[in-house]
Amino acid sequence: MNNQEKLSLAIFAILNEDIGSEKEIQIRRGALDIQSCFFAALAGPMLSYVSIIISGSKREGFRIPGSDFDVMTPFKPNIIRLFENDQSRYNSSRFSANPISIWPLYMELECEESNPGFYKLRIPFCKSSSDDGFIVMQGKTYFRSDWNYLFLLGRIHLGGLQHGPCLQSTLSGDEVDLGICIQCPFWPKRANPWIKRCSKWPNQNVVQRIIKGGCHVMAIGSQDPDLRNIEWRISFSMAELELIYSMNHTQFLVYGLLKLFLKEVLDKFCEESMLCSYFMKTAVLWEIQENPFPWDPCTIVSCFWLCFKRLISWVERGFCPNFFIPENNMFYGKIFGCKQEWLLCQLLRLYEEGITCIFQMPSFNFSRILKTLYPVWLFEDESRLQLKQTFEIRTFNEIKGFETFGLLHTMIKRPMYCLRMLEDIVKYHHTEERKVTIQHFASLTFHRLSFCLYNSSMKTENKFFYKSNKLILSLLTLAEKYGNVSEILYLCIFLYRTQRYEKAASLLEDLNRKLNNPSLLYNNNVNIQKYEDTVGNEALCEKLRKAVAFDILLDNESCYIKELLLEQQIHALNDKCCIIVPALVFVHMLQVLVNNELHNEHGKINALENLFYLVHYNNGLFIPDKLRDISWHILGICQLVCGEFKNAMQSFMECFQILKQVNGLYVTQTPFGALHLRIKYIKDKCELNFL
Repeated sequence: MNNQEKLSLAIFAILNEDIGSEKEIQIRRGALDIQSCFFAALAGPMLSYVSIIISGSKREGFRIPGSDFDVMTPFKPNIIRLFENDQSRYNSSRFSANPISIWPLYMELECEESNPGFYKLRIPFCKSSSDDGFIVMQGKTYFRSDWNYLFLLGRIHLGGLQHGPCLQSTLSGDEVDLGICIQCPFWPKRANPWIKRCSKWPNQNVVQRIIKGGCHVMAIGSQDPDLRNIEWRISFSMAELELIYSMNHTQFLVYGLLKLFLKEVLDKFCEESMLCSYFMKTAVLWEIQENPFPWDPCTIVSCFWLCFKRLISWVERGFCPNFFIPENNMFYGKIFGCKQEWLLCQLLRLYEEGITCIFQMPSFNFSRILKTLYPVWLFEDESRLQLKQTFEIRTFNEIKGFETFGLLHTMIKRPMYCLRMLEDIVKYHHTEERKVTIQHFASLTFHRLSFCLYNSSMKTENKFFYKSNKLILSLLTLAEKYGNVSEILYLCIFLYRTQRYEKAASLLEDLNRKLNNPSLLYNNNVNIQKYEDTVGNEALCEKLRKAVAFDILLDNESCYIKELLLEQQIHALNDKCCIIVPALVFVHMLQVLVNNELHNEHGKINALENLFYLVHYNNGLFIPDKLRDISWHILGICQLVCGEFKNAMQSFMECFQILKQVNGLYVTQTPFGALHLRIKYIKDKCELNFL
């Protein structure tokens, strides 16, 4: 084994740690595929004219700094349909002088006099239009690509603000950039030569899936000033996602290494970044397809160097060919003239340093490389590349990612629809990571539906209320059966609300012991040896049920306990969908409330002391930093319940100080309005003047 191969193995080991092992990437993708499917299905019916497609580097499997999601919103087929050079199947009588008066609106992809990689969308059989969204050129009517924002605001009523070529809007509680596009359900003729290139990579199954999926045209014009307003860019985002998924692990890590090299080295040369990660992706795709070089851990340095040399040659020529339509120069209007010469000088300087230029990256400093170089055999087994603890933590962080895209908020509004989705999706065969994601989604659906039913049944007659309670108890039992360890808290809330205090107290005592068990994985902390001894040989689904706990999510459209109703109402007024509470904090809060109803003074004081100790001496194990404010706030509420008004004031003031120090680092769980009302209540009650 020569030195370059040893260096490659060391870099492979570091990339496995920073980007993820092959198994970890599979879990991320599997979980996100399920989440994206749920999100598109849940959000789609809320948008009458457009559907939702999730892409971006996070969807590809990356979690490095700067990774994000891209959201495309293609018009649905009942609004716009595209065709290409096939007017004969459309009846001209369908069209009128005003093309937008008949739905769906048919448009022809026209490539005449268009730049490579772009189309003009022509309205057939229409030679004039009074609508502002269209432009007439040489007796032909075209759909304007710069008008999509006005189209959305005026006709679709989605709302939002224009942000470059995107619409910045609030979708299910999250602020996202929505790329307006139109689905092209067939493979564009301009990209047909790509099919002939695919003799070696990717395999024909992938090629056929890509062709069947077609492409999209985005409302983004070219740099040509004469055509900018009527050209639509061809997007192959979903085809590229298929290609990324078809890469082997070394190829994916080389792509990740180029992204890190761009961020940590190349971007530091420029005040404004001239290169982007899409160029890095394009270089990797071309190199994989054209170079039969073996892509394995021992050659990762050589593979990176081949991609880097290809990038330099593109900058030197001022031409970066699109992977699907090589005639499309992606450098056009971006890298030319003095900028091109300056960038080329910087890249050549790095090239002269040889592969040692990689040591300029903080992720690959020389000391870190040395630590992994000797002995190299430590990294031959993938299970040694990734610490078991880190792997398990990252895995379950992916699984609980239903807060992504505001998915929880859409679940809140449509619990019955979620239930029907579950019935459909469990019929199919799924990988382990998809099964555990569905399992977590199921538990969320069951407890969400339970409290929807409970709050609605409160207004009904006793007979229906009794039947509803039996159904709710069954749903919450199912949620506890399939969910994580803290899922039983929702059952305890229901028992407290229905005055079954003895049963609730017993379950809370058991849950308290489980949450304090060192073998439990919570808040990124676990005793890995005890965890391994307890559930080491279990499947992910069983690990979730027996040894993993998540925070408690209280959506603001349902009342859980009256003691937090004020906070939920004010949170909802601030457009927040839920309040998140640390699991153990909520356990102690419920113990205080339950023992208060049982008139068990010893149990109540003991639970309050446990909560006091937990909040005051928290070392990060049970209360994440971003949930310190709500933990102090809940301590104050419990002290109010116990009549300790002075201590409650001190707790609320501590919460107030935390909120003042937040500085926008994260969304706080305690609304200022509720905090001020709590403090005012104490001042009025006790005539104190702490402020």
